[in-house]
Amino acid sequence: MSKNILLPTLLCLIGFVRASFAQQTADWQSYSKDGYSIQYPNDWGLEDSITMGTDFFLFSTNNDPKDDFRENINLVSQNVAQFGVDLDDYVQLNFGQIRQMATNFKVERMDKEKDGKNGEHYILVYTMDQGIFHLKLMQYYWIVNGQAYVLTLTCEQDAFDSYEKVGKEIMASFEVK
Repeated sequence: MSKNILLPTLLCLIGFVRASFAQQTADWQSYSKDGYSIQYPNDWGLEDSITMGTDFFLFSTNNDPKDDFRENINLVSQNVAQFGVDLDDYVQLNFGQIRQMATNFKVERMDKEKDGKNGEHYILVYTMDQGIFHLKLMQYYWIVNGQAYVLTLTCEQDAFDSYEKVGKEIMASFEVK
C-alpha cells in the first residue's frame, strides 16, 4: 500500500497562525460540505480554503497578540476505498508515521468506540513537540463508505485542559451524511 495515503494527515496535524479575533457570542454555527457537517462556536473562525491537505480549520479566538499559536480543529478526508484498508489498518498506519516523525511523542489514549452518528471510530490523544511548540492533540478517526476522516484538536499542552470540553463538543457534532 502506498504511504501517500498518510501524508495529508501528517501535513495538517499542526495549524497555527498569528491573529486576533474580536470576542463574539457563544452561539454555534454549522458548516456543511462534501457529505459531512460540523458545528462550532460563533467565536471560532472557519478557514476552508483547503490548505496543507485539510478540508477546513476551525481556529479558536485569540485575544493575546503575544500568543503565536491558535488552538484549532481541522479535518482531513481521503478516499481510501481503492487501498482496501479498514479503520484498524488506517489508524495503525497513521499512528506509525506520526510516531516516527514527531519529536517527544507520547501516547496518552488510544481507544476504539462507537457513536450514534458515524459508527465505529478511534480516539487518539498524544503529546509531541513541533518546533518551539509543545502540543497535545486529540484525533478522531472514521472510515465511512470508503472515505477516511481524521478530525484533530491541536492545542499547546498547557492550554489543552481549557479547550478540551469545547473541542469534544465540536468534534461530537461532526456527522457524515
